[in-house]
Amino acid sequence: MKRLITLALAVLLGAFTFIAPAFVRAESTAAPAATPETRTNDAKAIYLKTIRGTVMFLCRHADGTATQGSGWVIDCQRKLIVTNHHVIKGAKEIVVVFPEFRNGRPIAEQSHYVNMRELGEASASKRLNGQKLADFMIHGHSVRGYVLDADVQHDLAIVEVDALPAGTVALPLADESLMPGEKTHAIGGNSGSGQAMWVYISGTVRSVYQRHAKFKDGSVQARMIESESAVIPGDSGGPVVNDAGEVVGVTQSIEGVASFSVEVSELKTFLKAIQNVIHPETAQEFLARAQRRLPYADYVLAIDDLSEAIELNDELVEAYVTRGAIYNEIGQPKKAILDFDMALQLNEKDPRSWGGLASAKSKLGKYSAAISDIAKALALAPGNHVLLEIRAIAREGNQEFAKALVDYLRLSQMHKNNAKNYAFFTKKVEELTDKLSDIKLLKSEGD
Repeated sequence: MKRLITLALAVLLGAFTFIAPAFVRAESTAAPAATPETRTNDAKAIYLKTIRGTVMFLCRHADGTATQGSGWVIDCQRKLIVTNHHVIKGAKEIVVVFPEFRNGRPIAEQSHYVNMRELGEASASKRLNGQKLADFMIHGHSVRGYVLDADVQHDLAIVEVDALPAGTVALPLADESLMPGEKTHAIGGNSGSGQAMWVYISGTVRSVYQRHAKFKDGSVQARMIESESAVIPGDSGGPVVNDAGEVVGVTQSIEGVASFSVEVSELKTFLKAIQNVIHPETAQEFLARAQRRLPYADYVLAIDDLSEAIELNDELVEAYVTRGAIYNEIGQPKKAILDFDMALQLNEKDPRSWGGLASAKSKLGKYSAAISDIAKALALAPGNHVLLEIRAIAREGNQEFAKALVDYLRLSQMHKNNAKNYAFFTKKVEELTDKLSDIKLLKSEGD
């Protein structure tokens, strides 16, 4: 059982249903701003305009399963895509698929882009951990996606990608919401048959209001557009546009014949709040963006941001501590030691740095040195469970089994209300108890 000790260390002190995700550097242009004169009731024109900025998400999760969702491009220059938070929640790998065109028409056959049958079988058997989503891609332009930020309460997320295909269009935001009776146009990731993609969905607005909905894995509270439209699982995160092709909402959930989309004003508020994440300028802003990447395991990009933060301010302790924690997590303890040493030169009373240093030394087999460092950390933060676990690991590695057993017993008591952690520490207690019994037996036989 792998435990993410070092990343925990970085933050140590400091009746409705989702449309659940269904199973499963080119020059780009921006769409022209709409005017009353450009509004059209031509669904075909709206579709062809909107499809150029629509994408499909494939997400691989830690349990070996895959899910599917939708999204749309909001910024071509920064290569940013909007989707729902629940689409990318918990994803360990994100692949963004763009539509391809033949004779001006989007290629709609799902089999052109991805082998969904094999992907479905792999997901059902939870065996995707040893494979990458790219293994199932056939044709089309697909790239890795990285979560830039998310708003859980309003079920929104911004994903950045490495590149956009030629002809990609950023969809414009509407100045105002729709009124009951007005038409909506949306594009979803699949047809429900498992064979088609880029499906057009028309609808009629029933109401626009503040909605609080509870789901099995959380709740959403946001201003929503309720429409009568045939959205289905896999459409989550896709664009909902008005007759001018301007985004008025983000497809989010369904209840019977009603669909719900997060209203555009919520998205604008979210985007305004994260401008310093989208366009960081100061050391603190780069640090903040790096820390936002950690829950999504985007470690390479986080290291880039932290390095930029240190370049701007080489006395920013938090940047060294966070980067050191990442280096520990990705198996580069020598680099981690350099960062924690620098952090301690700046603040010798930072328990996270002493703990991170001890963890790195344990990874290198330097258990006695690790025990010395963790003692300094615990003197500064007595009883901290992360530090106690680092000490237990170092003591076990140093063959101080009785002392390690004491630590694991204490940790099991501290995690009684967390079934997963309690089971882990209880198992360690049993293992060390058996080991000590064997040692005692061998010693008695030797005598």
